Amino acid sequence: MKTKYMQLFVIFSLLLLFQGCSTKEQTRDTRPSNQASTDSSTPAAIRSEQAKIPKIITDQDKLLLIEHLPLNVNYPQAKKLFPYLSHTTAEGNSTYLESKGLTEAFLDMKVFSHKARIELNFKDDRLYSYYYSINLLNKKTASELYEKIWCFYTERHGKPNWETKNSESNYISHSSFWNSENYAVVLTNNIFPAKCILSWGFQRRFSSSKKRREVRE
Repeated sequence: MKTKYMQLFVIFSLLLLFQGCSTKEQTRDTRPSNQASTDSSTPAAIRSEQAKIPKIITDQDKLLLIEHLPLNVNYPQAKKLFPYLSHTTAEGNSTYLESKGLTEAFLDMKVFSHKARIELNFKDDRLYSYYYSINLLNKKTASELYEKIWCFYTERHGKPNWETKNSESNYISHSSFWNSENYAVVLTNNIFPAKCILSWGFQRRFSSSKKRREVRE
């Protein structure tokens, strides 16, 4: 009988011990998880928001920027994608154009190992066109880049319309135009006596192959 009571006492003691361990384990599991949930709620929200912003890293990403930055977005939306985008100013520093709702903003980016400037054009705070521009290229480098970009867009959008123009400013421009479903792509190589300016970008669709963006020197 004494042995039986001893066995029951041992079993009862073990049950209490296991119950105590279980309670401590629950406390250990619950408290940190609640604390982590409270402390990380804001960072998690920020991380979630940042995860929605696409990473524009490769040259192909940059040539397909229109897929991340569509036309008709407003300035805050563009600024969200590119936090280092400049403030908007009057387009061409013209107060007259500003009075018509035309503004522009700029950002710099490396493309094909060259420093490029992107000009974003807004009408009443809505993006209607934007262009990359690479300055001070020699003719050989400009022609090679033109061909590379030309092949890229031709593969995606088919054979382009094109034109060659002799300007009174003593430069020649070679331009290609692609119309997609929602936008147009324009690629231009401006050949000056001492340099070349290569530009390409996106604008609203046009119906005539003769319509083109005027390139500022």
